[in-house]
Amino acid sequence: MGDCSDILKEDEATSWDYVIEDIAKRERMGYNKYGKYLTEDTDEDMLQHLYEELLDATVYIKTLLLQRKLHEI
Repeated sequence: MGDCSDILKEDEATSWDYVIEDIAKRERMGYNKYGKYLTEDTDEDMLQHLYEELLDATVYIKTLLLQRKLHEI
């Protein structure tokens, strides 16, 4: 997560502030990588992209759970 310094002082920042900052960074990264923003006219299969992202997230979650279990022993 970012430091949120451009939004609020660290002791005043909320989780929402950090998420909003992360979204703005992802938007800039996406534009820099793909040269366009997502709009209602985007012709890519967003449902397929979401599915693939959720598959990746599921693997990350399982890895964290396995790591936690390993460290509990």
